[in-house]
Amino acid sequence: MKEIKARAKANSRSTEAEVREILADTAQQSQQKRVKFGSELVAAGKLLGAIELEITRDQSPIEPADFT
Repeated sequence: MKEIKARAKANSRSTEAEVREILADTAQQSQQKRVKFGSELVAAGKLLGAIELEITRDQSPIEPADFT
């Protein structure tokens, strides 16, 4: 707690404001370090020599659901 009080004083903030700033900084850093799962899958696929798939969408009309 002494370190937080000293840091707050050095930044001209209250201890509470300093704690809020620390939490905000931590949350922002974790957002920046966030890795998207799809991006990791693509990278892993490239490392393993993945193949490109030719996918064509089925253009036939979709039948509506019948709940009777």
